[in-house]
Amino acid sequence: MKSKRTATHWVGSSLLLMAAVVGSALSASSVAAQAVTSEPTTPAQCTARPRHIEKFRSGFISGKQKADNIWTASDVGRDAKKLRRKLSRVLDRLHDHVREVISSDASDGKRCRVQGVAEGFVFRLAQLLGECVLDGAQWAQFSANMYCELSIELAGLGNQGQFFRAPAGLCGSLFERVCDNGYAYVATEGQTALQPAVKQFLQQRAVTLTPFPGCQPYTVSPHDVAFEEAVNLDCAYNPP
Repeated sequence: MKSKRTATHWVGSSLLLMAAVVGSALSASSVAAQAVTSEPTTPAQCTARPRHIEKFRSGFISGKQKADNIWTASDVGRDAKKLRRKLSRVLDRLHDHVREVISSDASDGKRCRVQGVAEGFVFRLAQLLGECVLDGAQWAQFSANMYCELSIELAGLGNQGQFFRAPAGLCGSLFERVCDNGYAYVATEGQTALQPAVKQFLQQRAVTLTPFPGCQPYTVSPHDVAFEEAVNLDCAYNPP
């Protein structure tokens, strides 16, 4: 298993985490300050081969186009307020597009294309709104659902998760702590308890996490290493 993220992401008492949560009710201006200003770089895992770089770039362009399709749809009509009201549901669209890529691309660069799709989609939404979008809890639900769905279909993912990092453009307040705990809660079907501070964060953001039925067996041996690696990578915050 690859090493965990830098230890500074994991240190600190529950009192420190609680204090951080209490201070995370960001104003509109501070959230906007996290907006993406430049396109994310290609993940290191996709730079070894030219075709993998191209897979990431083509996925990135496709993800942006999917976000533009939401922006120009009749129920949004290029209206930022309407798009903000739909943000809680846009990950359903990303899910469908990722599944299309997984089903149609049999190449060894498929994972880079999937990463590009996710990054292009979130980047474009943040660009359109001029501020970060969604948060660690919502990304935890989305990425854990993908892990569980594919693990059940394939009887385990081995060491082939879907993402190398969380996309740039997601809101970073307590991102990794909330994502790690939320991801584990979803995938273990609630057997991993939500930390009190994370519960408070979810209440503040009006986000409800839903455990994924049938996933818990894919979080323990012989799948525990793959699961820990998936959480570590999927919840690795990629700042703007």
